[in-house]
Amino acid sequence: KELELYANIRPVKIFDALKHLSPLKAERIAGVDFVVVRELTGGIYFGEHILEDRSARDINDYSYEEVERIVRKAFDIARGRRKHVTSIDKQNVLATSKLWRRVADEVAKDYPDVTLEHQLVDSAAMLMITNPAKFDVVVTENLFGDILSDESSVLSGTLGVMPSASHSAAGPSLYEPIHGSAPDIAGQGIANPISMILSVAMMLRDSFSELEAAEAIEVAVEKTLAQGILSRDLGGQATTTQMTESIINNL
Repeated sequence: KELELYANIRPVKIFDALKHLSPLKAERIAGVDFVVVRELTGGIYFGEHILEDRSARDINDYSYEEVERIVRKAFDIARGRRKHVTSIDKQNVLATSKLWRRVADEVAKDYPDVTLEHQLVDSAAMLMITNPAKFDVVVTENLFGDILSDESSVLSGTLGVMPSASHSAAGPSLYEPIHGSAPDIAGQGIANPISMILSVAMMLRDSFSELEAAEAIEVAVEKTLAQGILSRDLGGQATTTQMTESIINNL
């Protein structure tokens, strides 16, 4: 909030060498490659919270401008991908979602080359399991994004290969593995470095427009996995250092 990092970006891609780790059948995850765009500084997390002895209340609050900037971010990302945005809400119940859907429709007029579809959050959660390959860019509010991005992150079978980025409008960006830190295994040499390395690739692409460098890192990671060099969470025996050195060698 302090850094005004309003846009959380989580790409979801299944590596061929890791398909066996997914909890879904191989045919369900074939072709999965989408991005979750989550609004990160508004909504129920930053609304008023009232807790009394026998009742409680949480305020879910969004302005037109907050919705517009995150939806526009999703459309900008979609233009560099398959040009399809899925906006997720609960407009049959929530006033904030009614606003969200209206704003999404208005923003879409500025992107005639991008297709917009709407999904209610419950049906979207179902589709993310039954047909995840249908998604290209998913955009949604803070609470729904929290839940759906965690749901989508398990499609690959491990959090150890999932990068993320959080962007401000005109200030810094923050890149980090979606799993955060793991102090319980610090110093043991068993952590999977891939999500950190792929977060650097995201940084090179999104903040510095170093597209060739970003792609080179991603290809090196894929090649390393294809060679069967796997850390313990992937079912292998490679240490953090060994896996990192293999990726560097392939790079």
